[in-house]
Amino acid sequence: MKKLLYVIIISILWGSPFARALDETVARLEQKPVPSFEAPDVPTYTFPNGLQLFYYPNRELPVFEAQLLINVGAIHEDPQKLGLLTLLTSSIRIGGTSSYTPNQVDEELEKIASDIDVGASRESTVFKMSCLTKDVDQTLKIFFEMLKTPRLDAERVELVRTQMLDAITHRNEEPESITDREFAQMLYGDKSEWVRIYNETTAKNISVDDMKAFIANYFTPGNMRIAVSSQLTMEEVIEKLKPFMEGFNAAGKTKPFVAPVQKTWGKKLEIIDLPVNQSNIMMGHFGEKRFNPDKYALILGNYVLGGSTFGSRLGSRIRTTLGLAYSIYSQFEFDTDYGTFAISTSTKTGSTTQLIEESKATIHDILEKNPITDAEINFARQSILNQLVFQLDDPYKIAVTDMQYDFYAYPKKYLNIYQKGILGVTSDDVARVLKQYVRPDDFEILIVGNKKEIVGLDKLGEVVSRPLDDQ
Repeated sequence: MKKLLYVIIISILWGSPFARALDETVARLEQKPVPSFEAPDVPTYTFPNGLQLFYYPNRELPVFEAQLLINVGAIHEDPQKLGLLTLLTSSIRIGGTSSYTPNQVDEELEKIASDIDVGASRESTVFKMSCLTKDVDQTLKIFFEMLKTPRLDAERVELVRTQMLDAITHRNEEPESITDREFAQMLYGDKSEWVRIYNETTAKNISVDDMKAFIANYFTPGNMRIAVSSQLTMEEVIEKLKPFMEGFNAAGKTKPFVAPVQKTWGKKLEIIDLPVNQSNIMMGHFGEKRFNPDKYALILGNYVLGGSTFGSRLGSRIRTTLGLAYSIYSQFEFDTDYGTFAISTSTKTGSTTQLIEESKATIHDILEKNPITDAEINFARQSILNQLVFQLDDPYKIAVTDMQYDFYAYPKKYLNIYQKGILGVTSDDVARVLKQYVRPDDFEILIVGNKKEIVGLDKLGEVVSRPLDDQ
């Protein structure tokens, strides 16, 4: 009787318009060949002062686009002056240059419809520019003055500092951003260079002299790469850049030491108690480093596990079958040091415990009973390689991508290696690496939610209240 009922249910589901539409969509995708591409050659040139140029022509549009990458980022900041690069890069952009006042910079760039932007990430600092080819000389002049001789106008510096302090007072207002930040600090430790953040004390502790010293120490040509795309030939680009290399020879200092991350397995359950009506949840543990040989199998495995809400195992179980969350996804990171593996989601307060238990059960099911199938891997492979093609759909992206891969010490034409790696993964590979690297019983779990309204939380283990970081 049960079998008959099962057949009837399956027949109803597969006969529904939704099921037919899904079936047709999957069939169409399966019929499409796995995308294939050849990473283009990106010529390089090194100026005598050490600055590396990565060039790729744009034969379609009369534009000049460039991105200059400096080999220093937030992880290299003095712990007593966290936020220095945030203050510095914003002040550079709006603070004028040796030849132009702040207002004159804006007027000049607006007059020729050029754009310059400056920012920093954990490992690097980036200057970007774009302009029409006919305006490249004027734009490059402002660009390199910002880089080499920024004015750091005192009034503008204080304006940026005020904005930073204002951001600090508001950064505990969004549960989702709190969850992202605090989960990383829970995993790495609050003092780790990879997750620490500036506060009111460190932001106020940064002087203009500190910023000038940072520029003198690290904004040096040997620490730089620049990617350019233009209708100009490579030789013409080199000639355009040569004048700005004159007198630009400082060796600079060695970057500050960053302690290696200690990959530990520490099962934890922490909660940040907030008066909200739903829980934001992150759970997981450390990921891997970028050159791990199992990287490609883990990328495919993660995609099927929870790489997208729609179609992944976690999405199908948690969202579609149980209706516990509007979205859920997992991310397995490969960084310079250990990245993170984390499942992110949110749910109404009353279903917090159930969602966590069901998520872990879904992973156990994959590891122990229902491993990922060839069909799922093929679909993931096609999706990932389709997305990768977009990295090559624009000449500027090609030049920048090549420069960034070089920055992270990947071999030349790494996209070809990546493609080959993804194509070579088998279902046995995925089953092996998921068992080796994904450990649901060792998850560190962070909940940002209303503690007294969450039912059955003690079933998950000892609960520790986590205070929000101070200002």
